[in-house]
Amino acid sequence: MLNASCQCVGTPDNTDTDGDGIPNCSDSCPTVPGQIGSACNDNNPCTDNDALNASCQCVGTPDNTDTDGDGIPNCSDSCPTVPGQIGSACNDNNPARPTMC
Repeated sequence: MLNASCQCVGTPDNTDTDGDGIPNCSDSCPTVPGQIGSACNDNNPCTDNDALNASCQCVGTPDNTDTDGDGIPNCSDSCPTVPGQIGSACNDNNPARPTMC
């Protein structure tokens, strides 16, 4: 469109589909709030440092910390500081009680 100075200028398109304040034309993730590398929450308790990847998917780094060494990562371990899970057999060293915790 020619403006009053006879210069050809376009009409700015400030459409922001994801509502993150960055117009789609400049947004590396136009349908997901944030940009590639932005912090996000992948809702996975077994990951840390969640960020938008090159496909605009929120992914984190797996956290397989296993404090009690029972082979179950803390993030999904009902007893993260004691080997076993709630209901697992154990020995409380009391002969008057059964061996179920």
